[in-house]
Amino acid sequence: MRPSHRLLLGFLTARLIFGIVFLASAAARWPVLWYFPLQHRWELARAVRGVAMDWYGRSMLALVAGAFAGFGAYAIAGMPAPGRFFARRGVVEGIAHFGALMLLNDVLFYALALLTRHVTPVPIPSWYCPQ
Repeated sequence: MRPSHRLLLGFLTARLIFGIVFLASAAARWPVLWYFPLQHRWELARAVRGVAMDWYGRSMLALVAGAFAGFGAYAIAGMPAPGRFFARRGVVEGIAHFGALMLLNDVLFYALALLTRHVTPVPIPSWYCPQ
């Protein structure tokens, strides 16, 4: 398999795994890094109280998984026997189409999750005295 085809296969595999991990981590509520913009801090958790964003941590997790999968696919495609399998047009097109479908599913699922998310407020401190 030519290096340019191996590079394309690695990119398509990385895109596919990014989509799968992003969707799985959101659907299964994996622990990810949450950013609290009001406190300027990070927390590793499944769910949090207060105003926080999980997009950065979820994207980082999916990018790391996609990068490992992409480098792995690039390396495996350079071997003789797997290289012949991955050189087939149908295999590359299948990975490309499934990756595109996963990214579409990610956008739809995550948009639905954001629209239906309920922010759990942080309790009012005991020292607070309304005026």
